[in-house]
Amino acid sequence: MLIGFDKTHLEDQNHLDRMVHFFLYDYRFERVWKNPDNDIEKLSRYLAVLSPDFSMYLEMAPVMQLS
Repeated sequence: MLIGFDKTHLEDQNHLDRMVHFFLYDYRFERVWKNPDNDIEKLSRYLAVLSPDFSMYLEMAPVMQLS
């Protein structure tokens, strides 16, 4: 079972058996990419954490599409 990153909370006791996903709008998880230390404690309590994956669009500048 999955839980969205935007639904995770440090106080959560009911969903710790779930995997955290980042299938969300990019702005909802950009802070994890920029400074993961702020969310490590919260995320480490869950069963697993899937890696964030930013959206890519054809109309984006080529430099923005580099991974």
